[in-house]
Amino acid sequence: MAAAALVLWILATVAAPVTSGAIGLAGTLVLLGLGAEFLSFNQSKDQAGSAAAIPFAAATLVAPTAITVLLILAAEVIAQALHRRAPLKAAFNIAQHALGQSLGVLALYWVGGGSFVLMKGASFVECMREQMVPSLVLIAVVRLVNTASVS
Repeated sequence: MAAAALVLWILATVAAPVTSGAIGLAGTLVLLGLGAEFLSFNQSKDQAGSAAAIPFAAATLVAPTAITVLLILAAEVIAQALHRRAPLKAAFNIAQHALGQSLGVLALYWVGGGSFVLMKGASFVECMREQMVPSLVLIAVVRLVNTASVS
C-alpha cells in the first residue's frame, strides 16, 4: 500500500495539467467503470473479473493525472464495499489499482504520450501515430501490475 501511495504522489508531481472538461469526461468514464464492476464474471472459484478495466483505461487516456487515478480509486472503494469484500482483500484490490494505474500513467508520459483531449482537431492517422504506442504501454503496465500482484 505504501508503494501505491508513493507512486501516486510521484504522479501528482509530474503529471501535465489537463482541462476541467477532460476531468469531467474522465469522471464519466469512471462512473461507467463503476457500473461495469457490478457486471463481473467468475474467472475461477476464488477470482472474479470485470470489464471495468476498459473505461478506467479510457479515463486515464483522456485525463492522465493523479485526479483521474483518485476517481478510479473512489469507484473501487465503492465497488469493494458493495461487493462486501473482506477488508484485507478490499485494501489489496484498491492498492493494486492505485499502483497499476499510477505506474501506467507514468509510463504513458515516459514514452511521450499525453491526454487524448490534446489531439482535438488532429486526423485519425496523426492520433494513431502519436498515441498508439503510449496507449499500449499504459494498458500493458496496468495489466502487468495486475498479473504480478495476484500471482
